[in-house]
Amino acid sequence: MTETERKTLQNTPLRKIAPLRQLDEVHIDRTLPQAERLEQFCAQIGNPYCFLCGGTPVKLRFAEDGEPLESILMRYFTNQKR
Repeated sequence: MTETERKTLQNTPLRKIAPLRQLDEVHIDRTLPQAERLEQFCAQIGNPYCFLCGGTPVKLRFAEDGEPLESILMRYFTNQKR
């Protein structure tokens, strides 16, 4: 996927994607190399930034200058405040 394609997918509004694909219906062969697993995921989900999870529409967004996900998760799981 090119940077242009990625940005297009990232900026597509939920209402413009039909049909949204259900995340739990994606099946990945874990024996494949990481790059092939990513390709397999993208092929099945359609848009990796917009999908359904338990019937709920999900739109992933990441802040360019945001705190790293690892730090957020560590704080969450150790019940620390920011």
